[in-house]
Amino acid sequence: MEIHLDQTSIKNNLQKVGFEIAKGLVETDYMNAELSLIGFIPYNVYKNNLHLSLSVNLNERIIVTPYLVRFDNKSYPMPLFKKIELAKDEKYNINNDLLIDTRLEDVPDPFLGKIIDNDPLHPLPIPGDKFKMYIKKAWPRKRPYLEKNEDGTYYYIGQDGELLLSQNILNVCCISNDFVCLCSYENKVTGLLSYIVLPSNDIIRKESIKISNL
Repeated sequence: MEIHLDQTSIKNNLQKVGFEIAKGLVETDYMNAELSLIGFIPYNVYKNNLHLSLSVNLNERIIVTPYLVRFDNKSYPMPLFKKIELAKDEKYNINNDLLIDTRLEDVPDPFLGKIIDNDPLHPLPIPGDKFKMYIKKAWPRKRPYLEKNEDGTYYYIGQDGELLLSQNILNVCCISNDFVCLCSYENKVTGLLSYIVLPSNDIIRKESIKISNL
């Protein structure tokens, strides 16, 4: 099967086609440079308005490896994802290979305080097994995004507006409700490769690309 990703914003393509991949040349009004799209980073917006995001600060210096990225205020790296897709109504096994960057408002104390304080032992996104431990404190109150199986395992059911970020060296996935894009470019002053993190709706593909064998 072949699908074309058009010359429009990354976020528009995601809504139109149902997925996006980190590949190809892009451009933005933020800067006059040829950018390469190389990865996606979860950027969660919490409904309780305690924080707009605990995972990303666009103004911070970043350290980039081929598979991980770390912001200055973080003591831990974050996976760099290569694919993003719509998650609504899809089911995902809750385990440590599923990171969850939503549902902060459902995490009971005392865990909530540690997460908000960015305790390195409780990083965001939350690993699935820790998330399961948090929300089981309030079980059996029914939650629309959880399904309990007979063997005691849980599924996370994607809700409206949620996204799944996937494809990385760690073989983990992440549920989020927004994302930003990591792009690379050549610094015209130093000649060195540089990086910038930008909102997905502000990045436009310079040319349509064809994806095969999905």
